[in-house]
Amino acid sequence: NGVENIRSKGLLIAFDLESKLKRDRFSVSLHREGMLCNPTGDKSIRLRPNLAVTEEECEKALKLVALTMSNLI
Repeated sequence: NGVENIRSKGLLIAFDLESKLKRDRFSVSLHREGMLCNPTGDKSIRLRPNLAVTEEECEKALKLVALTMSNLI
């Protein structure tokens, strides 16, 4: 599915996409859905919610990431 090198530490989640182009498309698409992410390095995405994030917000974020990822492929 193009997702590589998944890593996490606490609430920080990061992963790589196949290319900078896919990473940038993912970032822009996610932003259009109302969620911010941090594109870093050559092809990485970081998701770093605030420390007061609720379970509902985490569930919504996971759905947005999955939807965005499925539209990218």
